[in-house]
Amino acid sequence: RIAHVACGGRHCLCATAFAPLIRVDAGVLGNDLRPALLSSEFSDVTFVVEGQPLPAHRAIVCCRSAVLGALCTEAPDGASIEVPGISVKVFTAVLEFIYTGEVKNIT
Repeated sequence: RIAHVACGGRHCLCATAFAPLIRVDAGVLGNDLRPALLSSEFSDVTFVVEGQPLPAHRAIVCCRSAVLGALCTEAPDGASIEVPGISVKVFTAVLEFIYTGEVKNIT
């Protein structure tokens, strides 16, 4: 049972009945989601950029991007969404940021 939660910056502190203080790095979620990036496992939408299919997960995309979320909302499950006017490299970096909160390498 959580008795108190305090958040600031990248960390949250929780006081529970079992442990007086637990420190959770908010960056952990991004690390946990990184394997899902461009994975077709459990994906329910595919962005097509420059003819290349890029699988994604509607719930993650909708939570993190209003623009891409709107595209996903309009498309049926399993749909392919064409994304014109952007390179695969840049769009992949956008997805990486959506999933992890960072872009490791865009060069």
